[in-house]
Amino acid sequence: MIFLVAAGPASLDRRSPSEGVRVDLIAQIPAGVPSRVWARTAPGVSLPQDLRRALERQLLAEWPAATAYGSLEGGVALTLEPPLGNFSLAGGVAVPIVAGDQLEIAGRVGRAVDAERRRVVIIVDASASSNAPVEEAGQGAGSVLAMEREALRRVLESLPRLNQRETLEVGIVAFGETTWEVAQPTSDYPALLAALDEFEAAHPVGHGRTDTVCALWTAFERLDHRNPGTDNEIVLLTDGDLPHSGRFLDCSARRSERERRGCMARRNRTSCPAPARVRSKGRSSDLRELNRLTRLFAGRARVSPVVFKASRRTNAYSRLARGTRGTAIEATSIGALTTALGPSVLGRVDSVLAQNLTSGTRASDLLGPDGVLSGALPLGAGANDVELFVDAGMGRSARYRFRVYSASREVEEYLQALRSRNLALQARLDALQGEASRRSSARRATRRVEVVSEP
Repeated sequence: MIFLVAAGPASLDRRSPSEGVRVDLIAQIPAGVPSRVWARTAPGVSLPQDLRRALERQLLAEWPAATAYGSLEGGVALTLEPPLGNFSLAGGVAVPIVAGDQLEIAGRVGRAVDAERRRVVIIVDASASSNAPVEEAGQGAGSVLAMEREALRRVLESLPRLNQRETLEVGIVAFGETTWEVAQPTSDYPALLAALDEFEAAHPVGHGRTDTVCALWTAFERLDHRNPGTDNEIVLLTDGDLPHSGRFLDCSARRSERERRGCMARRNRTSCPAPARVRSKGRSSDLRELNRLTRLFAGRARVSPVVFKASRRTNAYSRLARGTRGTAIEATSIGALTTALGPSVLGRVDSVLAQNLTSGTRASDLLGPDGVLSGALPLGAGANDVELFVDAGMGRSARYRFRVYSASREVEEYLQALRSRNLALQARLDALQGEASRRSSARRATRRVEVVSEP
């Protein structure tokens, strides 16, 4: 199997490091025809410029305008080795070129946890912003909070079937104007459902501000830090609104007494279940405390935000995930939330399958030990649409589609033409060498004649 590398824009190498690319985080390429196509390939091999341009023109001419590429459903971290995957680049789309009829698939999938015990604390966003109405196809209108709770309920109801061990403990924390401990970590899953029912009855709608920092510290204190064999993770269910609790308001800089009184009135004075962790004095803010928390959590607990995407900026939660080695996930429906929560809670992925949508062929399960992906998928000549499906026990948890081009025929024709040109050049070289040899022999014969003719 040979991957051909095409020299493209200068930013191509920076976009495709050899250690792999988190393709689930790359923006989806929407339906429509791109302005151009870049031939993307593995590092270290070059492709002749004329062949590269011919392939790019062919890909652009055949581009399916009605098809979108990229992460279609995201519930796990999916890393692919270059040149696999499509992404936008310099006004165009990068497409891998393969010189063969097999696509070698290599990478890694998240949620491959192999620990003696696992403890997960799920945080539910019950703030006022979670009352934002959303419309789900076939489900009618509802709120983000209602979808979060429904997705959580589905996962909790499925845990007895999906988890046959008593080594998975799950707890629930909720936050809004303050932070509530809904359920301590336990393997009694019916008790978790009962605790969630009780909380919903007491708090039917979201209210107040976003007390995210206190909720994260509360969840952190409920993890198992004593047993080194325990895998600890916090799953943050949120609508994506930036944290703003009012706990960290600094009223000392207000100019007038009226402004100070107004500031103090806005300050959040509710008690936090983790009072020793939350610094409410001095000049700080929710975002500063979130950054501090990220540094302190690193190496001790992962935080995986599952964000209901509602046109909000989620950079703060993405940084939180990266800093703690968690997984940031965006979902837009109850089904997507449920399939994202499943692997987040269970900490595992059951299978990763690949299908060539163009030919209908499939590859066997790509998933190996430690979440490593390895396998091959047959390709047809020319452009192929490939999809990867990740299953974590609750249905499809992730789906990623990319376009790849099998250039075995074009490469063979190019090499054949190159060989023909080489043969022609060799014949011309032989002829030139023969002509040069004859001329040299004639000059030597002339010199001998000239010497003999002297008197």
